[in-house]
Amino acid sequence: MAKKKEKKAGKRMKKKELSKAVLDFFHAKQDEVISLKYIFSELKLTTHPLKMLCMDILSDLLADDYITEVDKNKYKLNTPSSPKEAEIRYSSQSVTPPMR
Repeated sequence: MAKKKEKKAGKRMKKKELSKAVLDFFHAKQDEVISLKYIFSELKLTTHPLKMLCMDILSDLLADDYITEVDKNKYKLNTPSSPKEAEIRYSSQSVTPPMR
């Protein structure tokens, strides 16, 4: 008779802890396109609530334009394509944007 496999309960994580883990994961794999399934397996997200929390965090990162969705459920870290330049003019009263 086959033994029943016992599922181990996944580690409980708060949103703040999981957010940090997700961000660290994306920074470690900056140039790679990462699938949702790969994120779940690498971060050991085994329970449904943890996976849903991760999905929520990813949607927040998408809304903040921190990551981009390359394909369905495949994400990549947004890297700035070129350095941004700005000109700030100081006056005696306040900082004013350049006039063009």
